Formats: sequence, structure tokens, C-alpha cells
Amino acid sequence: MCSALELLDIGVTGTVGQNVSGTYFRNLRYFIARNASAVATPAGTTIFNSNSPIAKGTGKILVPRAMVDSYKAHSSWGRYSDVIEAIEDNPDICG
Repeated sequence: MCSALELLDIGVTGTVGQNVSGTYFRNLRYFIARNASAVATPAGTTIFNSNSPIAKGTGKILVPRAMVDSYKAHSSWGRYSDVIEAIEDNPDICG
């Protein structure tokens, strides 16, 4: 089970959210999307479990600096705009 998972790091663009919004990811604190050429496609408007730190505004969505504005402007990702930051500004989390 992934109920204790706090960090999810994806490198490819694809559909995101179908399983991330489930109860298994309720502790997800960091979501990292590394693709610098396209925004990951959300499976729906509610991407993260409503009890997760990300949904509550205390977690972070980390994307390449060049993609931050695209994620913030996206119709589904935009609801999390307060927690969307550049990977480059978070080396302690992203390595």
C-alpha cells in the first residue's frame, strides 16, 4: 500500500490523478513532475486526495521552472497554484 507515501516523482508526461486522488495517497506531501516540455494531463479536476498536505496547502507541487506558469494557468492544476514551485528552488527535496 502507498498510504504512507509522502513523495511521488514522475519523469514522463502522462495522465495523473486517477489513482493519486485515492485514499492510498492521503499523506502525499510532494508531487514532482520533471517533464520540461508539457504539462502532465490530470485525469479530473480533483487531482489529489482532499486530506493530503498538497490539497490542504501545506505540501508542494514541483515542476521545472519553465513550466511553473503553465501549471498555474492550467484549468485543473491552477487550483493548487499556491503550492506550485520550481524544482530548481527545492534541491533539498528534488536532489
